[in-house]
Amino acid sequence: GRTVPFRFAPSQQRIMREIREHYRPNMPLQVILYKSRRTGGSTWAVALLTAHNMAKRGGKSVIVAQLDKTAKELYEERAQPFAEAMQRRGVDIKSDKTQITYNFQGGHYSKLTRATAKTVIGGRGLTASAVLLSEASYYPGEESFVSMVNTVSKDPDNIIIIETTPNGIEGPGQAFY
Repeated sequence: GRTVPFRFAPSQQRIMREIREHYRPNMPLQVILYKSRRTGGSTWAVALLTAHNMAKRGGKSVIVAQLDKTAKELYEERAQPFAEAMQRRGVDIKSDKTQITYNFQGGHYSKLTRATAKTVIGGRGLTASAVLLSEASYYPGEESFVSMVNTVSKDPDNIIIIETTPNGIEGPGQAFY
């Protein structure tokens, strides 16, 4: 019921060590996080998207999950508390039920939104600078991956995070596998 400082848990510290080891400075950050449940991977990813939007004018981040319920929870239980904490520190951020806007001087801004894997299939032609594809092994098919990954350009400041818990190599988990 109260806000506490965000400090990386041991599993999140390991993610950061691995990223530092494999990071290529001239490419977007590309992470596939195959994780067990309740290890903080999703929270780490949302924190990274928040930092991305606070640093990048014109940033467009999207949290995509297999179900609207999951996307909404990641947005409301992770992204909005991060935004509220930054507001309390004087950062100009506006938040509503579907979008968080990070305002910069001169009228520039970045934004974070949420979507489901089924709704992003029609998103071809969109542009994003950071995407989190959460619980990706539960997506309805490869169209969601193709649609969202291709929205992110090769700008080295951009981010693609695909995270999921296991769901098999055949059937519903096959597209991710």
